[in-house]
Amino acid sequence: MTMSPVQQAPAAKRYQSLDNRENDLGSGLNRRSLRRLFGYLLPYRVQGLVALVAIALQTLGELALPRLLGLIIDGATVAASRSGNARQDGIRSLFTTVGLFLACVVGVFFARWVQGATTTRLGYRVIFDLRFALFQHMQLIGLRTFDRLGVGRLISRIQSDVSVLQDLLTDGIIGLFADMMVLIGIIIAMLLLDRELALLTFAILPIMIGIVLVWRRYAIPVYRTLRVATSRLTGYSAESISGMRVIQSFRREVENFERFERLNREVYGTNTLAIRLNSVLAPAVELLSGTATVIILVVGGQRAIAGGLTIGALTAFIGYINRFFSPVRTLSERYNSLQSATVAAERIFEVLDEDLEITDKPGVYPLPQINGEVAFEGVTFGYTDRPIINDLNLTIKPGMTVAFVGPTGAGKSSIINLVPRFYDVWEGRVAIDGHDVRDVTLASLRRQFGIVLQDTFLFSMTIGENIRYGRLEATDAEVEDAARAVGIHDFIAALPAGYATKVGERGSGLSVGQRQLIAFARVMLANPRIVVLDEATSSVDTRTEQIVQAALRRTLQGRTALVIAHRLSTIIEADLIVVIDAGRIVEQGRHAELIAQRGAYYRLYTAAQLREKTIIPEGDPVREG
Repeated sequence: MTMSPVQQAPAAKRYQSLDNRENDLGSGLNRRSLRRLFGYLLPYRVQGLVALVAIALQTLGELALPRLLGLIIDGATVAASRSGNARQDGIRSLFTTVGLFLACVVGVFFARWVQGATTTRLGYRVIFDLRFALFQHMQLIGLRTFDRLGVGRLISRIQSDVSVLQDLLTDGIIGLFADMMVLIGIIIAMLLLDRELALLTFAILPIMIGIVLVWRRYAIPVYRTLRVATSRLTGYSAESISGMRVIQSFRREVENFERFERLNREVYGTNTLAIRLNSVLAPAVELLSGTATVIILVVGGQRAIAGGLTIGALTAFIGYINRFFSPVRTLSERYNSLQSATVAAERIFEVLDEDLEITDKPGVYPLPQINGEVAFEGVTFGYTDRPIINDLNLTIKPGMTVAFVGPTGAGKSSIINLVPRFYDVWEGRVAIDGHDVRDVTLASLRRQFGIVLQDTFLFSMTIGENIRYGRLEATDAEVEDAARAVGIHDFIAALPAGYATKVGERGSGLSVGQRQLIAFARVMLANPRIVVLDEATSSVDTRTEQIVQAALRRTLQGRTALVIAHRLSTIIEADLIVVIDAGRIVEQGRHAELIAQRGAYYRLYTAAQLREKTIIPEGDPVREG
């Protein structure tokens, strides 16, 4: 049955390229992202309340200090002009005021200490939760999303963008409330102290607001560009490091360095522009603060000379002016952090909002212990709006070894990826022992599988831990038995640290053959009912292949095996060979039967035999370091 691609493709939201979406994250502060960010603070509302109380006490203390200083000056002036008992009373009043001043200083110190300790702990805890949520979501999103987003940009999200939020959450948000409370308190105090001087000071505010708005107009696109440039640099760095073997093989070091330099220079240039913008705003605020101080000194000084204002009150007012412009300046600086953080939050939530394409639907049940029958029933599937697999029907009996062969791009890997449900079919169904893979839990389904890929992935841990990866509760004896079964035990035992030997990232330090045998041991220990081998022996030489094939026979014994083979000579013993072309089965049967038919498989096999006779493979013996 053939349907149009539009009918076959599942409903999905349309995506632009990632770079375009990074540049199209909106303008200004994203209130939705900020609200979601504040949601991560809710579990720690008690600590937040403690911080707010500390801020309130700190604000009251800071507001009292200029006024107390003014009273001290006026008290000293009055005491100096009196004599006798009146002078003594003035001195006692002066010392009382000084004591209150000292108490306020100490109180502000402790309140600031409590605020700093609480907000820092709170911020780091939220960052811990956010980074955990991001990594957890990355563990669950489908392979299609990984293919689209790219590993480098995902690393940028979990490292660079989260670090940007760290600065905001450890100081920025609570500091923002503190500055607002201080600013409001100072405005009230200035109006109560002298309304005329207060209004003169506030006349400067429209100019300051205008400066901030103009600065904001230029700052927003700069911060956005900086985040995009940083993401590109991180992604390219991760890609280059992962592909260093290919880079060096093709002598691309110079070209790669030049591209890295361009990306790095873009980050440097954008950072420099951001620094220049920041260097303009703070001095502008300082200039306005100095201007306001001069105006108040001139007007207030004249009133003090005329007797309409005390020296202490004028001193207190100057103190309030200095404190008034300080939170205004820090608010503008925190706006920098807030702007950068909201862009980072948008990018983080963009990943967190990625749909989980492969999930347990309502009503699923655990897959019971299986025999290993696999059935493809009218399966149609594709990655975009064009199908790669068309109306596939195939039944694999328990314990059979089935090899899928065909030209590159025929759909072999896509067929195998549907069985452990890395992707969902568009039409039809994939069933294991009669159970639709979409009707059982993912955990119980994938527990039945062991997978060995062409590029064997070993983690940066010990050899024993890598073998135990699929069955953490296995004993050391069981790990050794699995290694013996595939013929790698003697090599491991000969190492200085044995099974405790650390391997490098992706198994560096081991030959391809050694990595493959460790991967087979990992599968053997997990004891799955179905084994998937995707080009598992294509990267080893002929001599090593014989050892790997022997291990492979032991691994597959009594299990259903789905094999994709680059070397057709390795699948001669398969129970069934399925020839795939353009997503359809064109031939199937055993090796001798298909050779006798002189069809598609015969042409593939004879061509492969010719290549193997004319190409001398590189040596990769199992015992090479």
